Amino acid sequence: LQHALGVTVADDGYLYVADTYNNKIKRIDPMTRESVTYVGSGDEGLADGENAQFYEPGGIDYANGKLYIADTNNHAIRVVDMESQTVSTVEFPNADRLLAPAPGASLEPTIVEGEGDVVVTLPPETVQAGEGKLVIDVTMPEGYKLNDLAPFTAIWPENEAVQIPEESREIRIVLPDLPLEIPVTFVEGQTELQLELAVYWCEGVNQTLCFVDRAKLVMPLSVVPEFDNHVATFTRDLVPPVVQDTLG
Repeated sequence: LQHALGVTVADDGYLYVADTYNNKIKRIDPMTRESVTYVGSGDEGLADGENAQFYEPGGIDYANGKLYIADTNNHAIRVVDMESQTVSTVEFPNADRLLAPAPGASLEPTIVEGEGDVVVTLPPETVQAGEGKLVIDVTMPEGYKLNDLAPFTAIWPENEAVQIPEESREIRIVLPDLPLEIPVTFVEGQTELQLELAVYWCEGVNQTLCFVDRAKLVMPLSVVPEFDNHVATFTRDLVPPVVQDTLG
């Protein structure tokens, strides 16, 4: 090993080391202390597949049968599929969203309409005019949780058919108790009620991956004089995005 900067342990019990100056990933048997090259030719470079090249990899972590490597001088995240022992490079489809904010810029999340934002039309609802409530129900698969470092954000654009208290029009809460309930007054008529969401969420155990879900939920809403319902529920079921990696 030469200036090894990263180490992790996989489910097979071996240690995997980012052997930085040797441009390799090494596997170490903790019982025998034997070290062998796992992936990497040792030559500086950026190559995927079975004959992979790295350029001073500086970090490594394991999750779900894969090694994730910070390939420092290639400015890339590399992924080793341990079943096939092949290497790929992560590609980010919206890399501009990962840019750090400019100095002095607000750190509050903003929801901007445009490419990349999801617009979801919900099933129509009918409610009775008068006092009622809106419900925001966001669900995640088992093993995931809300990010405790970023606020759950919900914004209600103005709508004459639904009178929302001023303090509830823009909600920013870290780790809210879901579902959220908001008291409102429904006014007779037909409308499309909109909710803009930004939800930050992560893997619940390893927390090796975190995501942001930005969506506009649109609900066709009928408010009538007499009806046995006083609640309009906005549901958003979160699905982990597929990490795109490409073999060379």
